[in-house]
Amino acid sequence: MNSSLALFKLEQDNLAIWVHDNVYEAKQDTTSKGLEMELNGELAEGWQASAGYTYTLTTDNQDERIATVYPRHSLKTFTSYRLPGVLDKVTVGGGVNWQSKVGTDLHSFDQGSYALVNLMARYNISENLSATVNLNNVFDREYYSMASSYGNYGAPRNLMTTFKYDF
Repeated sequence: MNSSLALFKLEQDNLAIWVHDNVYEAKQDTTSKGLEMELNGELAEGWQASAGYTYTLTTDNQDERIATVYPRHSLKTFTSYRLPGVLDKVTVGGGVNWQSKVGTDLHSFDQGSYALVNLMARYNISENLSATVNLNNVFDREYYSMASSYGNYGAPRNLMTTFKYDF
């Protein structure tokens, strides 16, 4: 197992804060504080897992929260398992990406917290070649990819196939 923990504090002037549409305000004397944690490794033979959590809070010089278009909390998890025996060329997996609410009453945009579920299956065709199929946003969750008054929707349920050749 591997783990990491990072604490951070960033002080900035002229931080561009979204107000509405294409209007930004340059904020002075801002502070972003938070932490990032990650844990990953092999839980048992053939079973891999990873999880990461991020907390971020950005405030102005009056200690008021700003940069509310970014989530305060986000969590990403994924696990995969290589099947045993005669099926050992097959690996299956899945994960969840979650983020907390973004936006405030001050802006024209608000989105509640949401989670996206993703699935994966991989087949090792040979020692060097594998094929992977990913099913992203399994439950076809509607969400915004970027917090703005334009309302750009994130990717709907989609299927992606990848072939990988290792030299």
